Amino acid sequence: MAKYMLGNETEENLNLRFDLLWSRVVGAGQGEVAAQLASFEIDTSSIERAMALLRRSESLVVNIDTVPSELLQVLLHDFEVLNIQIHDLALDVMQVSAVEGRDWREALLEVSSATVLLSTVISTVVFFLMILFWHDSVISRRQVIEKNKLLIAAEAANQAKSDFLSV
Repeated sequence: MAKYMLGNETEENLNLRFDLLWSRVVGAGQGEVAAQLASFEIDTSSIERAMALLRRSESLVVNIDTVPSELLQVLLHDFEVLNIQIHDLALDVMQVSAVEGRDWREALLEVSSATVLLSTVISTVVFFLMILFWHDSVISRRQVIEKNKLLIAAEAANQAKSDFLSV
C-alpha cells in the first residue's frame, strides 16, 4: 500500500498482493497450519485481526483510486500494526519450533547414548562367550588327548595280557 501511495505500485499489483494476503491469512487460519498453531499453543488472535482488517478494507482496496488519501493513511497504519503482530506470531512459531527441535535432538541423543551402552554390553557379553567357548574347546581337546592316551594304554595292556596268555 505504501508503494501504491508513492506511485511505485499499480492498482492491479496492489489488488493481486491483497488477494495473496487473503489466501495466506485464510490458510493460516484453517486446516493443517491452524492445527499446528493450536498444537503449539500459540495465540492466533493476530490472524483473526488480520481477517477482520482484510474484510473491512476489501472494498477500499478494490476501489483504491477513489479512496481519499487520509483514509489510505489510516489503512496503511492498520496494515503496519498488523504486520508487526504477524511478525510477532512468526517469531513465536519459530521459538516453539526451535524448542521442539531441541527436544527431538535431546531425545535422539538419549537414544544414541542408550544404543552405545547396549552395544558395549553386547560386545562384552560376546567377548566373554568367545573366551568361554575357547576355554571349553581347550578342555575338550585335553580330554580327547587324555582318552586317546588311556585307550592306547588299555590296548597295550590288552596286548600284553594276550601275549602273556599266549606264552
